[in-house]
Amino acid sequence: NRHYMQNQIAKYKHQIASRYLPITQNEIETKILKSDLYSISTKYDGHFYGLNFDGEKAELINHGGNVITDLPLLNEAFEKLNKSECNKAILVGELYVYKKGGRTRSFDLKAELDEKSENIHFAVFDIISINDNEILGIKETDEKLNSIFKGGKKIYPVKNQFVETRKDIVKFYENTVIDEGLEGVIVRCL
Repeated sequence: NRHYMQNQIAKYKHQIASRYLPITQNEIETKILKSDLYSISTKYDGHFYGLNFDGEKAELINHGGNVITDLPLLNEAFEKLNKSECNKAILVGELYVYKKGGRTRSFDLKAELDEKSENIHFAVFDIISINDNEILGIKETDEKLNSIFKGGKKIYPVKNQFVETRKDIVKFYENTVIDEGLEGVIVRCL
């Protein structure tokens, strides 16, 4: 039900997403904890949403309770989740306006939402639960999301790259933010 879904999204936003810390390029090697493996991905500039799938419909809901049921991407989400032998899922990601070759901007989303635009995409980055089971490791989460949303056009997993050193993170940052002009990168330790 929607109330349960909203609580799960709010809990995730409060307990997980609120702990993300912005850091500068110069702080990567000093503020990111030492780890054997890191997951790095491009940051999308959009709005944080949860995707609820109950076997009969797919809908988006944010931590404030806003529900979206009529975007074109939801048909694709329903098909992909249904084919994956999934009867229930709560996923989280970034709802954003896709611009080929351009940087995403969160302020572009409102007008596109009003028009139910085909340009609205959903980049899934985590799983709260699938069939009432939690998926714990980020490597396992990445594999599961890639399995479900393989070939997705409007809904797809965030593309993670796994690296072993903070120097690799610096290189990824330079390529993504400095060379390509994108908003930033997300780094998670395993």
